[in-house]
Amino acid sequence: MPTGSGKTRTAVNVMCTLIRQKTERFVIVWLANKEELCDQAYEEFYKSWQIIGNQTIKIFKHFGGKKSNLTEIAEYSQKGSAVIFSSLDMMYEDLTSNISSVMSLSQNVGLVVMDEAHLTIARTYKNIIENLAPTNTTGILGLSATPGRSYRNVEEDIELKNFYFGQKVSLKVEGEKNIINWLIKNKYLAKADIKRIDFEANLANLFTKKEIEIELERIREGKDYSKAFRKKLSNDNERTEFIINLIKEESKSGKKIIVFAGTKDNAIAISDILNINGINSASITSSTESELRKNSIEKFRKSNSGL
Repeated sequence: MPTGSGKTRTAVNVMCTLIRQKTERFVIVWLANKEELCDQAYEEFYKSWQIIGNQTIKIFKHFGGKKSNLTEIAEYSQKGSAVIFSSLDMMYEDLTSNISSVMSLSQNVGLVVMDEAHLTIARTYKNIIENLAPTNTTGILGLSATPGRSYRNVEEDIELKNFYFGQKVSLKVEGEKNIINWLIKNKYLAKADIKRIDFEANLANLFTKKEIEIELERIREGKDYSKAFRKKLSNDNERTEFIINLIKEESKSGKKIIVFAGTKDNAIAISDILNINGINSASITSSTESELRKNSIEKFRKSNSGL
């Protein structure tokens, strides 16, 4: 399903349906490569279960903290139903340092949801899924807007297809060949006007040779950039200034602007600087309180709000 067409909500509906049908302990693990994706899925499930839930379940956040809480999660899973939203990096740390809790948790896992499923075949990520779903009785649901990556490696496409047993479910509308055009035409998606912006960061000043080698290895393995790499890049003052100047220029058109920052701190910093410069801005991160998040989004949607 294309980005913005409802992958998360669709998956959450599947999860809710499964848990509603289970009377004994049933555990679902949602995996994502970014904390923001974990938080988005967490919020969506929380809202949905409040409306259609038929029993009390425990919802765990396994991301963003300095220390893993998997031991506590695994212990709870032995006595009750639970949904765990976990970053892949934190789960991999558990896999290498707390394997007993991973094995204990896997005994009651009925479904593993892999967000950005095209990353599944990265060796470490694949290892995580196979340990959480060690038998054929555990379902695996992959979500992706880009399920095929043949422009990089056809063999990877085949491996990804085989991992999910060739069971790809796509969004289809009767009589419509181009689903993205249909979504744009019916105003589910915005029409993108893509402009390339060239900015050359001085990587030699920001990173050591070893750090760059580590990131290149992550890319070769199909992983995303590490949190440490994104943090250092986001702390580049020249880059941040460049982005702010672009926003200032674009704001003259009077159109709404959404900026996806590299880190939470970078998002807050950009928003603060824009406000100082007279451009009404709000930042939303994984730490933003739900009420403030809701109010900021509603205000942004209103054409005359000034945000």
